Amino acid sequence: MVFVMACMVPWLAQSQCFPKQYIDPLYGVSQNAAIQYGAADPYDILGLSINQNLFLDLYTPVGDTLSHRPTIVFAFGGGFIIGSRNQPDLPRLRDYYVPRGYNLATIDYRLGFNVTSGGSALRAVYRGVQDMRAALRFLAENCDQYAIDTNHIVLMGSSAGSFIGLHHAYMDENERPAETYGIPGENQDLGCADCSGNNSYNNQYIRPMAVINRWGAMGDTNWIEPTLRDSIPLISFHGTNDNVVPFGTEYPFSIPLFPPVYGSSVIHQRLENLGVHNQFIPLQGAGHEPELLQPRWDDTIFKYTTPFLYDMLKPDAPEITGTATACQGDTVEYPISYDLSTELCVEVSEGILLSQDSNSIQIRWSDTASTGEIILAARNDLLAYDSTVLSVSLGPLPQGGGITYTSEDGLFLFFSNIQDSISHSAWNFGDNDSCGCINPAHQYQDTGRYEVNLTLTNDYCSIQYDSIIVSNLCPVASFNATTADSSLFIQNQSQFADQWIWSYGDGSIDSTQVPLHTYQDEGDYLVQIIASNDFCNDTISQWITIDFCPITDFTASINELEVTLQNTSLYADVLFWSPGFGDEVFGSETLDLTFPDTGIYTVQLIAYNSQGCSDTMQQNLQLAITTDLSHSITTEGRAVLLDQQRVLIQENAPAIWVSIDGKKVGSKLEDFYQLSPGIYLLIQKINGTSINTQRVVKF
Repeated sequence: MVFVMACMVPWLAQSQCFPKQYIDPLYGVSQNAAIQYGAADPYDILGLSINQNLFLDLYTPVGDTLSHRPTIVFAFGGGFIIGSRNQPDLPRLRDYYVPRGYNLATIDYRLGFNVTSGGSALRAVYRGVQDMRAALRFLAENCDQYAIDTNHIVLMGSSAGSFIGLHHAYMDENERPAETYGIPGENQDLGCADCSGNNSYNNQYIRPMAVINRWGAMGDTNWIEPTLRDSIPLISFHGTNDNVVPFGTEYPFSIPLFPPVYGSSVIHQRLENLGVHNQFIPLQGAGHEPELLQPRWDDTIFKYTTPFLYDMLKPDAPEITGTATACQGDTVEYPISYDLSTELCVEVSEGILLSQDSNSIQIRWSDTASTGEIILAARNDLLAYDSTVLSVSLGPLPQGGGITYTSEDGLFLFFSNIQDSISHSAWNFGDNDSCGCINPAHQYQDTGRYEVNLTLTNDYCSIQYDSIIVSNLCPVASFNATTADSSLFIQNQSQFADQWIWSYGDGSIDSTQVPLHTYQDEGDYLVQIIASNDFCNDTISQWITIDFCPITDFTASINELEVTLQNTSLYADVLFWSPGFGDEVFGSETLDLTFPDTGIYTVQLIAYNSQGCSDTMQQNLQLAITTDLSHSITTEGRAVLLDQQRVLIQENAPAIWVSIDGKKVGSKLEDFYQLSPGIYLLIQKINGTSINTQRVVKF
């Protein structure tokens, strides 16, 4: 089981690695008073063109080493009529936040409005927003001088000061009230929200990290839009009996003369609907600005704002994975992950940190403790940290007596002195077989050395016992042999052998596992294998027949149309002749054939041996009849006239007509009349021994 606990707030994990910046008071306080950040035209019922200088006081932690630190910018309360940057509860705010590492800037803003005019009240709020933005621009432009971290600015206000902070955060320029362009009696256009007081930081808007709203309100919660700009985290405090600034929706001071405003509960609901991170703490039974008479309400604010802000300053918590149990005295490696830009600290209780790198830590646990704990703390460049705790239950090792066994012909009976504390036992027999049994019997299928493992597990950890065993099965010799031509192919089917000696019956031997052998002569051979291992051997023999594949060859003797074919093939047992005419196939060693005509014939011979191996040979024979009259014999015969030519015909002797180029053009005497004009030979074979040849002209 994997057990990892990340603290919701850092002080729940009592890490001793780092000082608790932003949580515990660590520093002294220094004041830089009356820093002028701007000047702007104040509310003037007479319309005089004068400027009011605007100042801030900056409180910084003495002894803090950060060059740029988170800064809280505070705007006092007083209904936009009274108040100053030295508001009565300022010392409590200063003495809480600054020693914990924050800068605290308290600002002036312009006061005054026509209390009989709702529009004049709206203009007063807008002037306050302009002055807050001017102060923020000044601090951003001079961030190096005053150690301001512009990415971590928090706005805090009291009453009217929270009106200013809320509208700075959530009101855009295009949501500016129409009254700010001028009203009867106050005709001056107040200008854009970022255009007053100074031109610092190129008049850019400074987006705060968060807002702390103390009993403030907004003119319209629809100004909080579902945009990244408006998704600013907010923590709100508001008395449920506040009759000055409404807890819900009401007129300020309950006077309808002023425009209605939306208090903290309504703002909270708007942010919840938009999914913006926020927290709302109703102060039950409290009225307006309750901390002025009851300082305990400041303690409530400190209690909730400390973790709220810290969650935005701290890095992501480091992660540690691993089992939540371990054996006493065991050494365990735990994978870890964290932001490598942070500084990591590891604390171990009831154990020793043996090694640490960016991916894992190695812990040796106590021999006697029942629980241990690992705390990982990661600190970023703001000196904020977060931590993760892994609690580990420690217990004794599983008790077992190792591995013993008996064996016979590869069958092993295993034993172990397993105690009652064992929750699981697992055997691995080293041959890809295993079981979760206690005293198993295992049959090995091969000879050789095997590493046997027994893993015993209890509720805390595991222990492994190892043993090397030897399986001494005798070999079983076996093989399958096939032949092709002069080659012998062997499939070795022997079992439990690691050595093989082959004898092929022709005086040759071999020791390969899967051999291939070539014979030089045909015949019957006794093939033998001796299969052995370190313990014994086995032998088996098999007769095989080597029958070479034929090598086909033949000769042809040609006498005009008379041909003699003679087989001269080697290793042939069966012959198939195809003479190139007709469909008949012949199988004798010698063939005497009379071909039907002159021309080219393809004679084919296929030779087979007794194993079905074959070879084929083809030869083209060109047959022609001689037209050389010097070898002809003319005998007496019956005289006939062919185209007025006297021709002697031998009775009962076949006659053929041949053109002067030796081509047969007729097979009987009467074919003469079908011949084209030209010179032909009339050939008759007499008694199979002599030839009667006569020249005849066809006209």
